[in-house]
Amino acid sequence: DKPKFLCEVSLYCKVLHIGELTTQTFADALTLTGVDFARCVRVSPKCIGLVYRYAQELLVRLNAKPDCSECIPEGFVHKVCEKLQSAAAPKDLRSPVPHADSVAAFIASLRAPEPAFNADGLPNMLEHLFGELDPDTGIYAKLGQHAERDRACSSMCSFIWLLRNDRARFTAPQPNALRMHTDLWADLQEFVKWADLDESEAHAMLVFLVIRGLCKLPSFLKAMPADQRSQEAVVQKLLGRMSDEVPCKTLLSDEQIDLIERSVTMHRAFNLAQFLQGENTPYQVVELHEFAEEYGTKVFKFSLFALVAFMCGIRGAEAPSGSLIMDQAMASGVMEAIRVLRELGKSDPIVIYWGYITARASRLGLSFNDDEDLAVARLACLIPALPES
Repeated sequence: DKPKFLCEVSLYCKVLHIGELTTQTFADALTLTGVDFARCVRVSPKCIGLVYRYAQELLVRLNAKPDCSECIPEGFVHKVCEKLQSAAAPKDLRSPVPHADSVAAFIASLRAPEPAFNADGLPNMLEHLFGELDPDTGIYAKLGQHAERDRACSSMCSFIWLLRNDRARFTAPQPNALRMHTDLWADLQEFVKWADLDESEAHAMLVFLVIRGLCKLPSFLKAMPADQRSQEAVVQKLLGRMSDEVPCKTLLSDEQIDLIERSVTMHRAFNLAQFLQGENTPYQVVELHEFAEEYGTKVFKFSLFALVAFMCGIRGAEAPSGSLIMDQAMASGVMEAIRVLRELGKSDPIVIYWGYITARASRLGLSFNDDEDLAVARLACLIPALPES
């Protein structure tokens, strides 16, 4: 005999049983609760929409024929499935597969005097090498997330201009009056030199920047368990699954993936944007210090560089080929944060936290002699205040 599904509707809504189940012969009975079913579906984001549409159509039909809700006839279910199949098929989220040789040549030439790409056409080159960014067939385009795609592209371009010491292209989108000064750019270059990323780490960074944008999308966040709906958790899920949708990760080694995953764990404990605005507390710096000690200097440097690259792309939807947001004012605050965070392991985390607050206070012309002064300085970070204001 074919298996029968009893009270399937209870998976999708609360129901009142109107019948009795009596055994007539030996059989195996398997139960599935709505909660367990939802947990199974969350593992595959592509299934969520399909299950939702099926349940919606099934309930509409059952409202017109409630007497068969306990044991739905097979033909009834077939009609529901046929309607779904005749409707628009779910989107194929697969992105173009990267060409390993082309990607390797591109990564190898990132710092070369004569790179293997036209600097003026870098965004187009990134679209070609990282299929997720393709404006027509990449996962961002298929999900209609063009602005998020441009932010990822801006972060990647900014990261490359930092590696190549190309201030002109990095600051090209910035208005002349706000453009980052050469002395501040020199400070950023000193940070790049300190981070000392090799080719393997630079490749991992670019893949990280591609994937990071996807973790903000509601469709991915909702696919996670309720207690794990953080952007960092989505990144880790994307690294472990969905090779077709994010094929750029298939060219990474286990060591590169481990580097990204450990950085994600550090980011979960410490948010640079919140640190810049004084939103977090010394405890987050303590956590960052603990992770840095556990994972080592390489992961800490990679993680900090990634945070800077993310911030560079925040206004990427307006200018994907450079960094519009990292102008003189923003970069000044970022560099103050980087200076104190580089003391991690040498100074007490509490001293590092308040060292940043007092540095901001000094730049704003505020005093920081007592607790009241420090409270005002922290509020100035939260606003955030600028020297001219």
